[in-house]
Amino acid sequence: MDLLLGLPYYLVMLGILITVHEYGHYRVAVACNIRIYRFSLGFGPVLWRRPFGEPGCEFTLSAIPLGGYVLMLEKPDADTPPEDVDRALGRRPLWQRAAVILAGPLANLVLGAVFYAAAQYVGIKEVVPALSQPPAGSMLAAAGVRSGDRIVASSEDDLDTPGGVDWRPVHSFDDFFVGAIVALMDGKPLSLQIQHRGEQGTRDITLPLDTLGKTELDEEAATRIGLTRPYAPPLISDVVASGPAALAGVRAGDVVERIDDDVIADAFGLQTRIRAAAAGGKPRTMQWHVLRAGTPLTLAVTPRIVSEGGVTAAKADVVLGAYPAELVHLGPVDAVVYGAQQMGRHAVLSLRMFGRMLTGKASLKNLNGPITIADGAAKSAKLGLSHFLTYLAQVSVGIGVLNLLPIPVLDGGRLLYYLFEGATGRPVSTPWQTWLRYGGVFAILLLMSLALSNDLVRFLGR
Repeated sequence: MDLLLGLPYYLVMLGILITVHEYGHYRVAVACNIRIYRFSLGFGPVLWRRPFGEPGCEFTLSAIPLGGYVLMLEKPDADTPPEDVDRALGRRPLWQRAAVILAGPLANLVLGAVFYAAAQYVGIKEVVPALSQPPAGSMLAAAGVRSGDRIVASSEDDLDTPGGVDWRPVHSFDDFFVGAIVALMDGKPLSLQIQHRGEQGTRDITLPLDTLGKTELDEEAATRIGLTRPYAPPLISDVVASGPAALAGVRAGDVVERIDDDVIADAFGLQTRIRAAAAGGKPRTMQWHVLRAGTPLTLAVTPRIVSEGGVTAAKADVVLGAYPAELVHLGPVDAVVYGAQQMGRHAVLSLRMFGRMLTGKASLKNLNGPITIADGAAKSAKLGLSHFLTYLAQVSVGIGVLNLLPIPVLDGGRLLYYLFEGATGRPVSTPWQTWLRYGGVFAILLLMSLALSNDLVRFLGR
């Protein structure tokens, strides 16, 4: 239902991103005096048209809203007016042809930077970059990180780097998480500035991610690093009526300090402790030591046992408090700098992820299709304008990077042809272009099928 309600946002998003991409091609083609016949949003039969630009050019809306195109004069033929012969794309200098093709993906990258900057300038509520208690034996635990510690800044430089460490402020938990993924992919240590909860000042630590022997953040790597969930206090925000906790007398507003003899440091620790009560497959009564309006109480809670995906777990039917969030608001200059940095970071990360998937170093399950993208548009829109702008930025950068991949039928494929022409002094032969086009179509159809399959597995598995 949420997906259907979010469909208008998805269509708005597609309309914006496709329009900007095609306008990039169009604007540079006009600047290079290339003859243009049509600027179309969508493929297939034309539903609506109107004159656009120079005489003989039109803007159209077409029936299949999965992309768009700019129809240019590629090569002159016998019917081409004499005044347009030299305006054919194939007659223009190589650098102009490359500029026209490159302009579409670049427009998406620039738009991504603009949306990132706009979201930060408007102000966006971000989950505070504070950590839950890391598992014993993990890198974070070994570095002395405790529940509620906040990450102030991060760097891929080692603390022993000559000339000092280039620190980058961490604005949110997602910001930190992406930084950890990048450092892991790079095979580099990750340095962090940590502020203990309730204390002033910071201290520096280094996580030796380069010693993990992994370049992908899977469950094992996350456990060894100590990445769990953002910090949230062990606060009960709601209790399901007639559930185990409600029957034991637990109320909304209670803070769980201990379960049996185990200290509960945060919401993730509480959740983990409840689930562990399913050991043996039988319900086991736990003593919850809670603080209610300053008064300590002990309540006997017997969770119910459930099976989730073949795994036995215990549930107390409580709703835990939300992750603490702060409004992050940057001034115009800082927002522009942040937007450019985030765009570059996301572009590099996306490009490397594509490369890792193609070489088998990352799972193809990372591919997202239209259903997942539409769901993300709906969820981000529900969170507010700034979150929607950030999501638009992410998708726009992703589209820009995707189109730069050297796959025939994509912009990157044509740029590869031009690179060959520049290096050899002759264009790729027509037969070769035909075969490469077939290969490109097959590759795109394969990627689309995998992405759609991933979507269906995700949503049918909910």
